[in-house]
Amino acid sequence: MNKRPLGRSGLHIAPLVLGTNVFGWNTDERTSHALLDRFFDAGLNAIDTADMYSVWAPGNQGGESETIIGNWFKMSAARRQKAVLITKVGAELTPDKKGLSAQYIVAAVERSLRRLQTDYIDLYLSHFPDPETPIEETLRAYETLISQGKVKAIGASNYSALQLREALTATSEQNLPRYEVLQCMFNLYDREDYEGEVRDLCIREGLGAITYYGLAVGFLSGKYRTPADVAKSKTRGVRMSKYMNERGFRILAALDTVAHAHQANLAEVALAWVMAREDVTAPISSATSIEQMALVGGEGLASKPACCKDDRHKACHYKIRKHVFYVFGLREVGGSHKGCCYRLSLQAAATNNHQAGVARPAPPRGRWPCMQSTSSRRWGLPNPAFHPHKTHLAKRLALNSRSNLQTARHLPY
Repeated sequence: MNKRPLGRSGLHIAPLVLGTNVFGWNTDERTSHALLDRFFDAGLNAIDTADMYSVWAPGNQGGESETIIGNWFKMSAARRQKAVLITKVGAELTPDKKGLSAQYIVAAVERSLRRLQTDYIDLYLSHFPDPETPIEETLRAYETLISQGKVKAIGASNYSALQLREALTATSEQNLPRYEVLQCMFNLYDREDYEGEVRDLCIREGLGAITYYGLAVGFLSGKYRTPADVAKSKTRGVRMSKYMNERGFRILAALDTVAHAHQANLAEVALAWVMAREDVTAPISSATSIEQMALVGGEGLASKPACCKDDRHKACHYKIRKHVFYVFGLREVGGSHKGCCYRLSLQAAATNNHQAGVARPAPPRGRWPCMQSTSSRRWGLPNPAFHPHKTHLAKRLALNSRSNLQTARHLPY
């Protein structure tokens, strides 16, 4: 699977990140390891965790998610080599364990490394801004960790445009390490934290963007449409109430139309919408079971295709399928090798979305990613040379993508 550059960090990730905040909370270690196995078997490579996951669960102290991931790494050295490991520091564990002071960061990274059973972290994020610590102190602490080889790159999470600009200014003026990635909340409903000044700053400075809550705590999966649905969930009830309004139901209606037209589920379409944006590197998605992972990641995370009898064809077919499916939200229908048809889940039904009375986002800059060019390599479009039926596949992709370009303007805000 083609990987996307994570800003200027030198790291490259697949267009979907596994969120592990549920590990050690409502997902036990055995299930967590099964989810990690399936995720990496599908060709994906980025794991997101934090030292605070999951301190909120009764009896937990924080670090449970990192511990489970570390035990999974320990089973095979190859797992750590394949993974792009993202973890975070700074969130409150106890009243005396929080913040981004140099002393705290140096101590916290050692605890994370022990739990993760590794000697380096690929991407270390400041989980929340710390108004009590000068940004220069925080960046100098990171400078020390990078020089020691304990951290490869750094980034920020939940920073405003002003806070991020302050950090970037300190970097340029004092020759300090730079935040190369921003992690923030972003989905079809929650757009104000990223779109606008923050997004423009990330594009201008070449920062990677990893987004969380891609399914709006599950609302965009379509599972929660009534108070009775919300009441069934012990963990999502309070947070779900903000989405149960006219705007939220208009978005669900648009997702219903797109999902039905392309034989996809709502979660696939919602995540495909985020993945296909040029201003987002990858969304984070978590799952508590293999079945749930299949819903958010498609059949490629459920099982390997069985339509190809020949091993050589099976390998190339699966490679194409992963490229197309994960980057564009394409779904496979049909059962035979020659009859496989890929459709664009992202493609919107213009009539329904237009009736929702929503604003239109700007169309993508430059050439549409379906074209076989530099942009197609960047977005992970499969090279037709991989497949004996390359002409049929390429034509279908081009037609679907051109159609999508016309309808994307009607995607709901």
